[in-house]
Amino acid sequence: MLQIQNYSYKYHADSDYVFRDLNLEINPGSIVKLKGANGAGKSTFIYSLSGFICQYLGGDLEGKVFYKGFDLHQMSVLERIETMNIVFQDPECQISFTGAFEELNCQLLYTQRKTEQKDKQILDYLQLFGLPINESSKTSELSWGQKKMICFISLFVNDPDIWLLDEPFSGLSLHHSEIFAEVLKKKRQEGRIIMLSDHTNFPLDYQYTIDFE
Repeated sequence: MLQIQNYSYKYHADSDYVFRDLNLEINPGSIVKLKGANGAGKSTFIYSLSGFICQYLGGDLEGKVFYKGFDLHQMSVLERIETMNIVFQDPECQISFTGAFEELNCQLLYTQRKTEQKDKQILDYLQLFGLPINESSKTSELSWGQKKMICFISLFVNDPDIWLLDEPFSGLSLHHSEIFAEVLKKKRQEGRIIMLSDHTNFPLDYQYTIDFE
């Protein structure tokens, strides 16, 4: 179970809270929708859980986040990646390698879990999404949508217990949105916790909704 206790964040001491005193208990095998207008705090909430905000922007973060009894904010970077991972709304902010296959494999190499089975999974996902990418493909040559799907596939094969997705359906075609939704449904059935913000209102079976006003 993912437990979020008295969770609050503001960008600096004199600013208003972006969100305040959130208390949630989320069971494995759940898709969670973060609902609210632009600027309401959904992305900030996702980035705070991932550790991105505290690491790069600072601010005042209060409260605790536990998964299976372990404090997520006390985990090492390696432990965090194996437990929880994020896909940003804009893939340009996430992709860091010039080679497409380097990007696909970066988390597997960091966590020392690259195997022939994982290599096959990457190829299977590339085929599923219809991406014409090979080992000589450069990320700079990919379209915005292709870059976004590269980030998805990297998450799929790393396959942490908790998935954090910021506007994952934004910019995807209906065909690719349907494929992506099927992957989410399968991973929910396998016990993953999937938290996402979505302004497209793509139909999914949500077990929880968190309102950001």
